[in-house]
Order: sequence, then structure tokens, then C-alpha cells
Amino acid sequence: MTSGIHFEGLDDLEKRLATADSRVMLEVKKQLFADATEVLNQSRALAPFDTGALAGSGSLHMGGSLKNPVAEITYGGPAAPYALVQHENVDFYHPSRKRGGTSAPSTSPNSKERGAKYLTRPLFRLWPKIQKNLAEALEKGM
Repeated sequence: MTSGIHFEGLDDLEKRLATADSRVMLEVKKQLFADATEVLNQSRALAPFDTGALAGSGSLHMGGSLKNPVAEITYGGPAAPYALVQHENVDFYHPSRKRGGTSAPSTSPNSKERGAKYLTRPLFRLWPKIQKNLAEALEKGM
């Protein structure tokens, strides 16, 4: 599933990546993995929590090629439709702790509450840092 999200500065970064050699791209791919891991870890802390199955189902897969690395974070495994509903429905009162706790809906990127947009919020919050890290990885590899 692809999103309609567009990040400021991504076009410039993609142009720079297109001309980078394999040594540079190896640095970029290592940094992309580190940044995606941080997004995954923060999103796990924001995922609705009842039994812990949803938060525990988060995974990171590195794919693409050396010239076009891709980091894909997914939730739910076989229960992906449930994970999607929990992520997208901002009207839900999501479980915030083991059995019984709830939190009001919050989609603010800076909210530390469990709830909807548990993957989107850390991605938006971390994007400036990710962009800086990838640019530094490009420079480091050159």
C-alpha cells in the first residue's frame, strides 16, 4: 500500500541519490535502515495496546535495490486489515494499556498517546532528522 504523503525536500534528495555511486548508496542504505528502525520503535510505543499483539506485529523490511533502497514498515501480518482500521480510524478510543485502559483519539505528530496514526505520527515527527541523516550519509559516502 502506498500513501499520498509527500515530504518537503524529497525531490531534491531523490535527484542526489540518482547520481550517487554504489559506495555512497551503501552508506545511504545503512542510514535508511537506522532511521526506519527508529520510526518502527517509536510507532510500536504508539500502537493501540490491548493484548500487545498489534504493537508486536510491527516489522521492517529492507527492499529495493542498492540504487533505490526501500524501507517498508508494516503491521498486522495476517491481521493487517485490523491494523489498518486501528491506524486509520481517528474516532476510535484506542486501548492505551493492558486490558481496560483507553485513550482519547490523538493524531498530533507530537502526541505520545497510543492511538490512530501510530505509524504516521513518528514518521512526520522524525522526517526532518531523517532527511538530514540521509543527506549526511550522501556526503559521508562521497
